[in-house]
Amino acid sequence: MKSKAGGELRKNVVTTAGGLAGAAVGGPLGAVLGAGVARQMDDFFSPVTIRNLDPLVTRDVARDSLAGKLSNLSKAAAPTNPATAAGVPTMTATALRQAAEHTGAQLMHETNAEDMSELSEHGRAWTEKAAQTLASGGPRPPRLPDAPTRFQGNFAALTDAFNSRKEFLVQVSADPTVLMKHLADSYGELPETHPGMFAQIATRAMSGVVYLTENLPPSIGYSLRDPSGLPASQDAMRDFARLWDAVFEPADTLHDAATGRATPQQMRALAAVHPDVFAQFQAQVINKMSARLKPPPYESQRYLDQVMQLNGAYSPAFSIAVARSIKNAMASAPANPEGLKSGKLETGPTNPRGIASIAAGPTSGGI
Repeated sequence: MKSKAGGELRKNVVTTAGGLAGAAVGGPLGAVLGAGVARQMDDFFSPVTIRNLDPLVTRDVARDSLAGKLSNLSKAAAPTNPATAAGVPTMTATALRQAAEHTGAQLMHETNAEDMSELSEHGRAWTEKAAQTLASGGPRPPRLPDAPTRFQGNFAALTDAFNSRKEFLVQVSADPTVLMKHLADSYGELPETHPGMFAQIATRAMSGVVYLTENLPPSIGYSLRDPSGLPASQDAMRDFARLWDAVFEPADTLHDAATGRATPQQMRALAAVHPDVFAQFQAQVINKMSARLKPPPYESQRYLDQVMQLNGAYSPAFSIAVARSIKNAMASAPANPEGLKSGKLETGPTNPRGIASIAAGPTSGGI
């Protein structure tokens, strides 16, 4: 089910994000912040497909307007709210704050710049530690409980945890004020002190919700006895738990990758919601793997290709050390060692062995 429900969700997200961000600050600054948040939200989302929601819920999302909800935000903070039961505010306030690593550099001239810079270092520490563990090939660190176990948490069963998370996603899809209110409460004065960072965090959080909503296991077997359909299978719930983990607990997902337990779907979710973290991790894995004197074991190579989509880019030929050696050799080489008439080492029909073809290649550019 697409278009109408997806368009309504997008409109609700954009309108609510801008309205709440502006209201939290107030005054001219609030107006500017609200417009900025709304613009970032609108630019981020393409038309959203709510293909996995139950038909009745999807119809409600399409029918309900935001106007009647903005005046009553108290329900978002109620103890019985699914977001509170699912523990989402805590995860959002910690994981997303640290995962937004690329915003640290933008805060160096603002209030609390040192604190924000320190948070930026946490993101680098995550990726560097995981990349080093993956590249070492030695004993693995003690493993955390797997993603489904972490997902279940204090719930009695995996099904209970899944139903709670699903209820939260359905509620946020119908009323984005739930998530935005919890974000504002979790970050305190951040909208006032660092409006740019709050806008990016709000966008990141809502993109994670949309990604998870689109990847909810579909309900089947609708009947009068089961109007919501049959429950998802245990395998489907375990797969969804890994996606949830990648969205709201990226550090745990990096640990799973370092210990060889992350799945390709889990890493794709990390790349979709936290592209900066994934790109940094991928680059560090390439650098550390290519610096090895011996190639990694075959199983490690296959795992890297499947999970990280490296396609052999961890070869020593792509290492920074080799790139620097090539660059230094080119810089110290005689101007015209082969006595060419042109005085340049150009590759062409009369000089097929020239090195100009690799001068701007991936191993020498920008070093």
